[in-house]
Amino acid sequence: MKNRELWQDIDHLLPKFTDIVYSWTKGHADNSGNVFVDELLNQTMDEMVAGKQPKKSVAAEQLIVPEKSILAKI
Repeated sequence: MKNRELWQDIDHLLPKFTDIVYSWTKGHADNSGNVFVDELLNQTMDEMVAGKQPKKSVAAEQLIVPEKSILAKI
């Protein structure tokens, strides 16, 4: 299994988040949220590989996180 330690960490943390709703999204589909996050991730990874501190994205500040989202609880 790839990233076994990360999956074990996630499995350990999941009980803290009781309102998680999972929804499957085809990878790199024409889903605007998926495309948006993929672009932010690639931009950040490029900056990190170049040895730069990733800059805070204006687009990320505009991201609306649903109230019941795991991100809203972090």
